[in-house]
Amino acid sequence: MRMTHRIEKINTKYYLTIAFDIGKENLNYYYEIPGKIQSKERTVIDCFEGEIKNTCRVIDKTITNMEVFAKEREYSGLHIVCEPTGAYDRKLMRAARKRGHTTAYVSGEAVSKMKVVENNDTGKTDIKDPREIYMLSKKMGKELIYRELKDEYLLLRECNRMYDVEDSAQTSVKCQIHNLLQRLFCDYSFKKDFLYIKSGKVLVEQFYASPYRIVRFGYERFCNIMKKYAPRIRKDTLARLWDNAQFQYYIKWMRSM
Repeated sequence: MRMTHRIEKINTKYYLTIAFDIGKENLNYYYEIPGKIQSKERTVIDCFEGEIKNTCRVIDKTITNMEVFAKEREYSGLHIVCEPTGAYDRKLMRAARKRGHTTAYVSGEAVSKMKVVENNDTGKTDIKDPREIYMLSKKMGKELIYRELKDEYLLLRECNRMYDVEDSAQTSVKCQIHNLLQRLFCDYSFKKDFLYIKSGKVLVEQFYASPYRIVRFGYERFCNIMKKYAPRIRKDTLARLWDNAQFQYYIKWMRSM
């Protein structure tokens, strides 16, 4: 017997869809329910909107009240939809999933374009955004999957993010150091990676990568010190460093004349 798996989208037809616009401090929400039928062509739609604080206690209380509201109108549950913010939507989405409700994302770019189509407005308005999110989700089905990841995977993603930040910071610092070195040692002809090998570290520790300090020590003494702390340094490397330093020292001496 062969068994396969197929993932199907949850049918939210009988769920009360509630759209949230996420902010650092506040959440704006919007949802609709069908009201009285006036005629064959016209139906009254009851629209609900409001604003709450983006805190765990307030979110939990609001969802509880919305559960009661949906149950009274014979909905199967709540369907919470919002834009992915990367940080501020976590409280809402975790609270909804914890209570057994369905969740989904709507693209922020789609919301922005939808706002332009409906209102010819490109500005940021927290009051209007929930309605655009609702229309994209409920009436157009333009939703993105909200993935609920395991704690181990979340920790791995956070560690990877921290590694990327540290790697970028290290690259930035290296570039700043090299830029400063080029300003102080204009004729330094080595690549920036040279500073981080043994020979480069000795050059910084013993001579502060200063061409004037190198020349004042003299060629023989300079070579002896470098060989003492970096025995494998090549003779042509020493000669090149000396020439770089001597030329800059000579330019400084000429300017002082």
